[in-house]
Amino acid sequence: MRMLNRYLSQNIASESLLDEEAKESPERLGEHSWPSPSFPDVSSEPEDLGSLTPEELIRRLRGVTRLISHYEALRLDAEMAIVDLYQKDFGDMGLAMDGAEAELRAALMLTRRAANMELALAEILRERLPSVLESLRSGSIDRRRATVIANKTLHLPEADARELCAEVLPIASGMTTGQLKAWIDRRCIEHNPTEAKDRFKEARTIRGVFAELADDGTATLTATGLMPDKVVNFMDRLTQTAFAFKTAEEPRTRDQIRADIFEDIMTGEDATKGRSRKAIADIRISLTTLMGLDDKAIELSGFGPVIADIGRGVAARGIEAGNAEWRFTVKDKSGRAVTGLTQRRPSAKLRRTVEARDESCIFPGCRAPATNCDLDHRIPYSEGGLTHEDQLVPLCRHDHVIRHNGWSHQPNPDGSHTWTSPIGLTHTTARAP
Repeated sequence: MRMLNRYLSQNIASESLLDEEAKESPERLGEHSWPSPSFPDVSSEPEDLGSLTPEELIRRLRGVTRLISHYEALRLDAEMAIVDLYQKDFGDMGLAMDGAEAELRAALMLTRRAANMELALAEILRERLPSVLESLRSGSIDRRRATVIANKTLHLPEADARELCAEVLPIASGMTTGQLKAWIDRRCIEHNPTEAKDRFKEARTIRGVFAELADDGTATLTATGLMPDKVVNFMDRLTQTAFAFKTAEEPRTRDQIRADIFEDIMTGEDATKGRSRKAIADIRISLTTLMGLDDKAIELSGFGPVIADIGRGVAARGIEAGNAEWRFTVKDKSGRAVTGLTQRRPSAKLRRTVEARDESCIFPGCRAPATNCDLDHRIPYSEGGLTHEDQLVPLCRHDHVIRHNGWSHQPNPDGSHTWTSPIGLTHTTARAP
């Protein structure tokens, strides 16, 4: 198949393929014209959304989202049907794809790149990953998740890709796209460690640094093919130093401070002015992988899964190296980490224990590393809450503020957390995979 090795994971905005005449004659759209009765009937909901209860609003939101996914699948069906028409006429798949691309550009006013990406995704899902297309059609996943799965499995043999899809599709809707990418990356590394190492080595051979001028007159600097552990070290050093600069009198945001420090480092200036802090990088690794008995993926907290050689290499060089502190959380076969105060602030040891248990912020979908989070008392300290491992959870500064603006959370025995919003809605989220 003529597939792109890489294409953007985004929705292409365009007008619907359904015109008014097609709505009146749905049989014109083919076998999969309209959703099955299992789809929520949002057409019967009142026009005044303000009259709906919070539960009804969320139900409507989810129902409409499922319908959009269904029609996204119909759109992909229609695009491939155009390819099939050209295939019958030309007998050559390459010419058929070129002809269909031109049709999409003319019919939907798309650029060549946008039309090419549309057809690439349509072909991958129909020919290579039909289970993903059917999950999109049923509303179980949305287009963004379908695109992530297509992108992240493109390097796998077709049989392996389909096997992975059978595993991930039942749980994909419960993950953000970032979590989904990390989950697939981890499975790919563990499925074939040798292939993962080869891809890593190949990517390192084409590493580079590129600069371009943006439309607004600023410049963008991009580096590719770098060592993940060094990038994590550098980024956390920037973050920790930005924390040191961010006083009540400092008008810049932390992102602006990090960018300014980076600019100064590029020009060889002393960006820290004596306020530099040691970077703290967190590695999650199984005991058997650390010992070299297997090659399971390791996790750079807040960054994602990487090949085992990265973690073992850092361990061999020493936990402390240069201006970074490397923290290891070693886990047993069940995934548990192998590692009560009356004061308000937790001790360094207690903070480390909580960070070992929860690697990231526990708000739904957030992947901020625990080492950069606040530790929140589930029962506020001012209301008698104890500074104890069972009462502390990591929340990034943004979500910590949200939590004290009417949100509450409750841990569950399985390690998940149930959040209650200010309008009474509940959201249960598991730990980031």
